[in-house]
Amino acid sequence: IHHHAIWTGEKARKANLSNMPHNCASCNSPETLEHVFLECPHAAQIWNLAKDEWSSRTRTNPPKINLFSHGLSPEIPQKLKPLWQRIHLTAIYTIWIGRCFNVYEGPPSS
Repeated sequence: IHHHAIWTGEKARKANLSNMPHNCASCNSPETLEHVFLECPHAAQIWNLAKDEWSSRTRTNPPKINLFSHGLSPEIPQKLKPLWQRIHLTAIYTIWIGRCFNVYEGPPSS
């Protein structure tokens, strides 16, 4: 994520790859890095769970989500940074796995 090396629909479109979908498999919006990890309803649902986990464990408001900080936001007290890193990385991993499943296996039927 940090180096923008992840292949998204936007990157495939710019590379003229027609065999890769250009829109989000979950909501059909243009698939950008920001969309996949922040804007998509699937991602928002995961981040809400992550924020709830943070709040229940620390009894504080969750930090602002920043994909490029590696979970090391300066607003987080030093003793809580390992916890936020685990929550942050787990959320990113879960979002990416869900995205890949939807792209290659198809979204769940409603």
